[in-house]
Amino acid sequence: MRICTTGGVFGRSDCGTVPALGVTVTYQGVTVHGLGRGTFCGAGGASTYASNTAYGLQVAGFSQCDSLYQGIKPPKTHSTSTSHTASNQPSGFANQDIKWQ
Repeated sequence: MRICTTGGVFGRSDCGTVPALGVTVTYQGVTVHGLGRGTFCGAGGASTYASNTAYGLQVAGFSQCDSLYQGIKPPKTHSTSTSHTASNQPSGFANQDIKWQ
């Protein structure tokens, strides 16, 4: 799948592929499940999207162009809530501290 990101750090958009979904990482003793891995270059907090569909927010990376993103869930159609939900994740991932599980 092709996926893109746009962020303020680089001042441009970049696209890549998604080689893995359902990635689990541990950072400072906190385990986060269900991340996507993308080959796009970007910065933490940048949106990830493809063909006008939002997929999530970039939360970390193993290198500048080997990124992790947290997926988003659409609002429930039968709910009165209008907010989007996302799983909790720790902020401040550092490349050397991420461990594959």
